[in-house]
Amino acid sequence: MSFVLACDTPILLDTHALPVQNAADVLRRDLRRCLKETSGQQALALARDASLPEEDYRLCVGDGTATLRYGGDLGAVYGLYAISERFLGIAPLADWNGLPPPVSPRQEIPAGTYESPKRAVRLRGWFVNDEILLDGWARASGDRLGMWRRIFETLLRLGGNMVLPGTDRKDDGEELAQMASDMGLWLTQHHAELLGARMFARAYPGVRPSYTEHPELFEALWEESARRLAGRRVVWAVGYRAQGDQAFWTLEKGFDTPSQRGGMISRVIARQMEIVRAHDPNALFCTNIYGEMAGLYRSGDLRVPAEVVKVWADNGYGRMVNRRDGNLNPRVSSMPQGEPGLNGVYDHVSFYDLQAANHLTMSPNDPRMLAGELQKALACGANAYWLINVGSIKPHLYLIDLMARLWNDGLADVEAHARQYAQTYYGSDAVGPLLLEYSRHTLPYGPNADDHAGDQYYHFVLRHIARALMAGQTREAVEALRWAADDASFSRQVFRIRRICEAGMSGWEPYVRRLEKMAGELDRRAGKLLEDSLLLQARLHRDGCRALRDVCRAAERLRDGEPVDAFLLVHRALERCRDSVCALEAAQRNGFEGYYANDCFTNVRLSARVLEALRAWIRACHDEQWYAWERRYLYAPGDREVRCLSHRTNQLTDDALAQGLMAVTPPDE
Repeated sequence: MSFVLACDTPILLDTHALPVQNAADVLRRDLRRCLKETSGQQALALARDASLPEEDYRLCVGDGTATLRYGGDLGAVYGLYAISERFLGIAPLADWNGLPPPVSPRQEIPAGTYESPKRAVRLRGWFVNDEILLDGWARASGDRLGMWRRIFETLLRLGGNMVLPGTDRKDDGEELAQMASDMGLWLTQHHAELLGARMFARAYPGVRPSYTEHPELFEALWEESARRLAGRRVVWAVGYRAQGDQAFWTLEKGFDTPSQRGGMISRVIARQMEIVRAHDPNALFCTNIYGEMAGLYRSGDLRVPAEVVKVWADNGYGRMVNRRDGNLNPRVSSMPQGEPGLNGVYDHVSFYDLQAANHLTMSPNDPRMLAGELQKALACGANAYWLINVGSIKPHLYLIDLMARLWNDGLADVEAHARQYAQTYYGSDAVGPLLLEYSRHTLPYGPNADDHAGDQYYHFVLRHIARALMAGQTREAVEALRWAADDASFSRQVFRIRRICEAGMSGWEPYVRRLEKMAGELDRRAGKLLEDSLLLQARLHRDGCRALRDVCRAAERLRDGEPVDAFLLVHRALERCRDSVCALEAAQRNGFEGYYANDCFTNVRLSARVLEALRAWIRACHDEQWYAWERRYLYAPGDREVRCLSHRTNQLTDDALAQGLMAVTPPDE
């Protein structure tokens, strides 16, 4: 005999644990949203079962009864969310994709036993990092805590059990940590905010942040954090880095050899573990084999205790090599091969490097490569801890879902997953191939297979070129652009970047057109979703690529003594950036009002302002009295040489002049 779910089905709890109560409240809400009939007869009962592991559940249905047996709080949480997804049809990312809850009179759960899945990774979580879009959205909506509750709920629905809720959140970090704990999540910590302690520079302003000089001050902060988080489930991040997320020896003298540096970090780790264990004898620890830590560990100079999870990081672009640092890119492998003890992964679907990373758009690299690297890491034993950097979440939903498939199942058929994702959220599996095609069009700017441009590439490179032009620094190569074009001169750098853009431009326009056609073929909700997600991102790439190409051409026209062409090319680049701003603003709807208002990392609006300044600078340098070009190109032929008056009307604005010139002497497309 089946069990009938109705809008008022009672949920009988056998515990007062907050994570279970919160998950039960979510299921009650989903019942009310999805079901229209009342019953009041059959109750869903929860019962702790000591024979089950902590995160496992078993739903037993028969004779009109339903009992959810669970091993621990998270087992109950996952079981309640599983009922919502499996029997009510609430997909994990439904709210983020504007997917309305399916509505029916009631739902039956057929008699039988429903077991929890086994997870491939023990600790599975998100680093909600560089979350500036979320901050802007929260300010616009006025519901900051409601937004974070949605984030934690989504993570649990995807099978996650751990979170690092934001970067350097000195004002609300404790509130968010408490909320996450109350919902059943483990807390973990940033490699620059070790033990979750307050930043030294904030706690002791004006004091040199040196453990060598002030060990008692550092240890007081660590002790404070250990006391504050005592009793919660925490994966404690240990290590030693300088303020500002850099190697400690950049600020401390006397550590000139790998042995001295690794020895110092090893001693600090031991002391941190001692402090934490005084409050939490069974504490779990991790350390990030990231940046400078990787070389010290590989050389044997950094000693990591066997019980500490070694967390290996990708380079921000999905490849398991160390990240680029400015113009330095040695690409040392970070794949944990044959490493003793516990191992894990820190991986990015969103990244911020002030060079070529993706923040407004999803990873520029092939999902098959991203999945392949993680599956290889699992095969190498990195199954103790996965932390996925998800940025501000919404632009990265497809890849977030793929990462969850991997941490749950340990493998993924990427093509099948894309079709399934598309069917679930867009209502058509035909969108699946378009999701996979996206990375085929991202610009390959370097020699490595993962050197593909995210949205930051266009805007950071564009702004460096504009600055060099206005500062008159156009003889020597721009040092900050050597990672993108390591050439002997500014002109050669501009030439190479222009060629990269031109090679990539041919793919974006037809891809945008196919997405526009697909959006028109979907139903209204799904069409709007496609416009606000994949199509938006393709447009940002297309317009960014065109803008950067035109700025490069403008630099070349200035070099060749053709300032009017340069002026118009910059104007056209400006129009591309304005188009991108309009696209971002148009995507702020259906509950995401204000979402892109705080785009301060890629900052398309800043690029537009920089181009307005560059356009004005070109005119100031070359358009005498700000009307010579108007007279030369826009006056009637018979009036150009008549100079009884210099001019008869106010000088045109830069926009008006550019629009007039574009009509009579446009540069080549």
